[in-house]
Order: sequence, then structure tokens, then C-alpha cells
Amino acid sequence: MAHDSTSLQAQSPLAQAQDSADKARRAVDQALSYSSRRMIEQADNALDKAWRAAAQAEGSETWQAVEETKERLQTAEMDLDRARADKMKE
Repeated sequence: MAHDSTSLQAQSPLAQAQDSADKARRAVDQALSYSSRRMIEQADNALDKAWRAAAQAEGSETWQAVEETKERLQTAEMDLDRARADKMKE
């Protein structure tokens, strides 16, 4: 079975951080839409993973791209806090 050589290449730390930030954003959006305890927990876990990936990208990539990724994560965290507050109102 043939594999595309690019699919076998490891992602850079920045690409991993950006991918994790994208996944965290989707998880937060789901938590905002459904605000179940499970969705909030999944979003929280995704954000933790994305922050770790961003920390690993620091110093190994362009600082501006890493900072933009961190800003996206900060925005996602604020939105997740809003989902938590909405859940507490129920």
C-alpha cells in the first residue's frame, strides 16, 4: 500500500500548535452550542493540550506565529468561561 510521503512527515511544533488550537476552537464552539458538562470538559482538555503544544513551539518557530496562536487560545478560553457560566445558570 503506497503512502503519500508528505503524510508521513512529522509536523513542525508550530503546525502542531496551530492544529491543536483549531481543534480546541471547535471543541469550545461545541461547548457554547450544547453547554453540557461533557462538552465543557472536552473543550477544557483540548485547550490544555493546545497550550502545551504552543509552549513547545516557543523558540523553535517564528515568535509572531506562536503569539497569534496563543491569542487564539486566550479567546477560546474566554469563550469557554462563557459556556461554563451559561451551564451554571441552568
